[in-house]
Amino acid sequence: MNIAAKTMIILAAFISTLSLTSCNNTKSEPQDRLTLTIMTHDSFAVSEEVLSIFQEQHNVKVNILNSGMPVQL
Repeated sequence: MNIAAKTMIILAAFISTLSLTSCNNTKSEPQDRLTLTIMTHDSFAVSEEVLSIFQEQHNVKVNILNSGMPVQL
């Protein structure tokens, strides 16, 4: 058997295995909401509406942590 034929057999076996493992019927458990903590300066502002939309779209809870005013150089 030549190299091309061996390569094709290995490739076919790999694709078959990949296609069978990707067709899994088990349902995945819903993931817990992650918390995204944003550390920012005191004058940072975001509306509750924007924050709410972001949290819903990305399934996260946002925690804004004010660190004070930035130091001027």
